[in-house]
Amino acid sequence: LGYDFEEGVLKFLPSLKGTPVETPLPRSEWPPGIRPADGHAPWWLPANWAHGVKTTCKTYLPVFIAPNTRTVYHQPVVEAIVQEQLGGSGRMVEWALKQMSELKDWHGEAIKFDPDTKFFACLSKEERSHLPAVDEFHFGVISARRATELTGIRGIVNVQSRLLACGIRPTWYVDQASLKDYQKLGLDAVVGGKLCPARNKALRDAARLGKACVQVSDDITGWEFMDSKLDAA
Repeated sequence: LGYDFEEGVLKFLPSLKGTPVETPLPRSEWPPGIRPADGHAPWWLPANWAHGVKTTCKTYLPVFIAPNTRTVYHQPVVEAIVQEQLGGSGRMVEWALKQMSELKDWHGEAIKFDPDTKFFACLSKEERSHLPAVDEFHFGVISARRATELTGIRGIVNVQSRLLACGIRPTWYVDQASLKDYQKLGLDAVVGGKLCPARNKALRDAARLGKACVQVSDDITGWEFMDSKLDAA
C-alpha cells in the first residue's frame, strides 16, 4: 500500500512479480576475470550460484557468482545475501539424501566401477561357477556417532552410494544415541551397540538369514583387488 499525504488516501500499488532463478549463471554471462573452478562447488553453495576462480589474483582464489552476476568470496557473505544459514546440519542432511538418491559421492560425482568382467577374469572357469549371487550376502556397516557432523556424513554418503550402485542395500549397525540421526539419512539403521557387540550382531543376523556376512567400515572410499600370480603355497 502507498500513502499519499496530500490526498490523504491509501493507494494500492501493483505487486512486483518475478520468476525464481533455479540454475547458475551461464559461463558466457560471468563477469570478466573469472574462469571455471578446477574442482566441485562447495556442498553448501545454493544450486543457482556459480563457482569459479579469479584469474587476476596470484593465489588460487575461489569466487561465488550470484544469479545477478554479483561476486563474493566467503560463505558468510553468501549467507547474508540469501538470508539463510548454509552450513547447518539440516542442509548437510538434505545434500546427503540428494547424492545418495542419485548414486553419487559427496562431491556429486557419479559412482563408477571397473567392469565385473575385469575382476572375474582373474578366476578360473571352475572358480567362476561357484560365485554366489549378491543376495546371498548380508552387508553390514559398523558405525557410531558419525551422522551429525560433516566428516562423518561425507563418509556415510561415500560408502552408502557405492553399495547402492552395486545393488546392495546394507544394514547400518549404530549406537543407540545416534539411531535417529542415521535414520534421517535414509539408512536402514539398527542399534548395534559398541564395536564388538555391533560386529557380533551383524554376524548373528547373517546366520539367521542363512547368508555370509560382509562387514564394512563407515569411511571407505573404494575397494581395490590386487591380482598376484605368486603361488600362495
